[in-house]
Amino acid sequence: TNTTGSPVTLYVAGGTVSSITIARQGSAFTTGLVSGAFQLAQNDSVTITYTVTPTLTIVPNEIN
Repeated sequence: TNTTGSPVTLYVAGGTVSSITIARQGSAFTTGLVSGAFQLAQNDSVTITYTVTPTLTIVPNEIN
């Protein structure tokens, strides 16, 4: 869950991922992707289903 207080980009790479689901405002959306960059608003959550752990990198979208 993005609890940073600002939008972020989540990068998912590697591992053996079978699905990535993003939940926003009570609705969940399966992305259909197994890697890539995902924009997360504050309080969005991500569920990643995997058998080998992927690398996750979180980058803030705003620089203060």
